[in-house]
Amino acid sequence: MDANGKASGMDASTPAAAARRKAGRPRFDSIVARHDGILAVALDLFIEHGYANVTLAMLAASAHMAVRTIYVKFGRKEGLLEAMAKAEQQRHRVQLEQLALDTLTLEERLQAMARHIGWRASQQRLLYLQAIVLAEGDDALSRQFYEAGPGQAIAKLHAIMEDGVRQRLMRRELGPALLCELFFSCVSGNRANIWQPGAQQESRWLLGLQLFLDAVRPA
Repeated sequence: MDANGKASGMDASTPAAAARRKAGRPRFDSIVARHDGILAVALDLFIEHGYANVTLAMLAASAHMAVRTIYVKFGRKEGLLEAMAKAEQQRHRVQLEQLALDTLTLEERLQAMARHIGWRASQQRLLYLQAIVLAEGDDALSRQFYEAGPGQAIAKLHAIMEDGVRQRLMRRELGPALLCELFFSCVSGNRANIWQPGAQQESRWLLGLQLFLDAVRPA
């Protein structure tokens, strides 16, 4: 106590006291960044060494943390794949929301989806992750990864195709499901072209879209 009867240096309402209380608590954004960082390092190792050859000890050394920390967060390697699938699902959901499809005309929505699907089909790390999940994951994980990627895009496309049929801009007899398949084939079906430079890629995606529209317009 000081001469005025106040606790000296013990007032919990001061900025210094608040800073001391928070000092030991990591910020939420730093926790997320650390979580994402571990997954990025894990994917790098899977790509470089092969999923079967990577151990938690290798990951811990590369991520500069204890094996136990990784085990508590993710369990075994299967947990890392599950976390990658969940992270991809959230990342893809945000990407689709950023397209703001509800504000666009039908043709603008198709153009936006052509660019989006074509871009995703050209992302090497995403293709590597997909291959690893399909090769190493169980049926449930493969399904989760499908729903995280193509499943979300197909749901958006299906709604667009329904509008196209309803507005008589697309052939009704094809139906939304087949229209979605044709769209994917036209935009991203030729894997030989996915590594072209960005400008050439976009021209290829939009050309694919034009071929799709020419094929599905009513006679």
